Amino acid sequence: MARKRDQRLDSAGPFSGAWTVSGAWCVSVLVSPPTILISDSKMATSQIELLRSSVVKRKKNSLAINTRRNYSSGKANFLQWLYSMREHYPGLLVPSFLDEAKKATGTTDKVLDQGFLKQFLEELTPQTQLFDPALMTADVVSEFIEGIKLKKKKQNGSDDPSFSTRSNARAAITKLLKTLKISIDPEEMKMHFRGLKRDYAGARQDGQEKVDDGKDPMDVRLYEALADATIRSASQADIAFHAFLLMDWSLMSRSANVSSLHLRHLDIFQDCLRVFIPVSKTDQEGDNRNARHVFANPFNPSVCPVTALGVYFLTHAPTALTDLVFDGSKQSAR
Repeated sequence: MARKRDQRLDSAGPFSGAWTVSGAWCVSVLVSPPTILISDSKMATSQIELLRSSVVKRKKNSLAINTRRNYSSGKANFLQWLYSMREHYPGLLVPSFLDEAKKATGTTDKVLDQGFLKQFLEELTPQTQLFDPALMTADVVSEFIEGIKLKKKKQNGSDDPSFSTRSNARAAITKLLKTLKISIDPEEMKMHFRGLKRDYAGARQDGQEKVDDGKDPMDVRLYEALADATIRSASQADIAFHAFLLMDWSLMSRSANVSSLHLRHLDIFQDCLRVFIPVSKTDQEGDNRNARHVFANPFNPSVCPVTALGVYFLTHAPTALTDLVFDGSKQSAR
């Protein structure tokens, strides 16, 4: 069907218009972009700086706080090691960095000033001159990872770290080199870590290392014993611990998720308590916000999470400053 432009609206300007289609009016409206995004001479420099700092903050927030902390520690250890071994890797650290480091340290010592190191890493950008790209190879990274030792020896007298410790160090260095836009041979790194995995597996087979890694799980008998002991106590600390323990167990969640629960994350759904966990370690961007359902246990009140929360709320009223279920900054540690 032919469409005719309504001439009466031509005077409205190039960004407005109307078309007649079968007698119906279809109005097309173009909305002006937000003022802050308009690039003209009136935009203040401070606004540009604010936008840039906001972008940097968003990029940093792409990693969890603990991950950023571990990366910072790994980068610092790698730089410290390279600085102390600079005679064995001549030319790897660029002269400008060496001059800054010696000036900050004040001596020719092999230990970098920690304040200088922290500030240098915080100000790191792709334009930062730190390594000679031609001399930064996978072998250098592997030699550093191979040399990592524990400050405190294990029960078997070994000072070798776990495989995950070395894997975390590799991730931190990879992040550092990616920031500086320096590439190394990934196959060489994979070959080194395949050999490491075989060595760790052999050590477990020979009884030199623990077969299982990480913390031992809490079995149901210990859980019930703790719940039975704390429900009998009139101490506010025990009442809080009892509620925290039962919620942690019932939600099958990490303690950090329980300590960050807000009242708005709880509601009643049919015959259960519905709990939302917006962010977790396995879902750090909050894509999966499905509720978890917590049911009462009328047959054993000591392990009933609904009873525990009821007693807890009777003795711990939420403060006016926050709606956290468990107030305090370090509930999981407590």
